Amino acid sequence: LFRSAKFRARLLTVFVDEAHVMFDWAKEFRQDYGGLKQLRILTGIESGWALFSATFPTEVFNFCFTSVSMGDYRPFWGIDLGCDRPNVALWVRPMDYSKSS
Repeated sequence: LFRSAKFRARLLTVFVDEAHVMFDWAKEFRQDYGGLKQLRILTGIESGWALFSATFPTEVFNFCFTSVSMGDYRPFWGIDLGCDRPNVALWVRPMDYSKSS
């Protein structure tokens, strides 16, 4: 499909949601994520790419950015909204019943 010039001419943007999984999954679990750079090459430099993640530590961001050659052919714009989420809380408490009960 991506090798079709007709399809590529109509392709505007490739969106990758939860892009942070590329960092961990490309190595073993979902190795297809490691092939996104080839997909980027197949789609051509005319198509835009957008990577989205709510958890992009610097190391993971740099890996994803490099993996799909972001900024090599087109301008790159990044928005860092931080990770302060006052509406999210982590609660740890003992189990009332064991798994075997």
